[in-house]
Amino acid sequence: MALQRIPGRMVADGSITGDDVQDASLTGADIQDGSVGAGDLAAGAMAAARDTAKATTSGLAVDFTNIPSWARRVTLLLNGVSTNGASDILVQLGTGGTPTTSGYVGNAVFSWASGVVPVSSTAGIPVFNNAASYNHYGELVFTNIGGNTWLASGQFVSSGTAGAIVSGGVVTLAGALDYLRVVSANGTAAFDAGQINLLYE
Repeated sequence: MALQRIPGRMVADGSITGDDVQDASLTGADIQDGSVGAGDLAAGAMAAARDTAKATTSGLAVDFTNIPSWARRVTLLLNGVSTNGASDILVQLGTGGTPTTSGYVGNAVFSWASGVVPVSSTAGIPVFNNAASYNHYGELVFTNIGGNTWLASGQFVSSGTAGAIVSGGVVTLAGALDYLRVVSANGTAAFDAGQINLLYE
């Protein structure tokens, strides 16, 4: 059942469940600002969708190719991700089934006891990595600010050195987001441990 133009006063507590909401049938334009709160919806009715986790134990890149059209926030989760070389990890968004490899304002900072190490990239959003033995844990959140422009913000820790990694940036895609790729910055360091997943909101 498609839902159209439902004002807040018509939404009784628990009257809309996950089963009532078809994919992309209930959009922001259908709900007046602030008229529907968390208390108006049954538990799980508007919950985030989770993709299927993918292993990062081999290969030069890991791709998610079916990002839903309704997603306005995409969270990348890294769990013990490692490569076999000292190369930063890059996260690239894409459209039309193809990753976007230029036009990013991407930056990362590794802060630890000996100082701060900055990195930057125009080819993706970087996650600092300077040793093949390091495993990375954390998340990078992409939020749509309007049109096809996506802001990135994230934080990670590494198993190799006590410290923190902060990543962020922005990219404007040529079309609607439907693709995300994780790859090494030098293009030759292969993944050798861990897994990644995406959350969609």
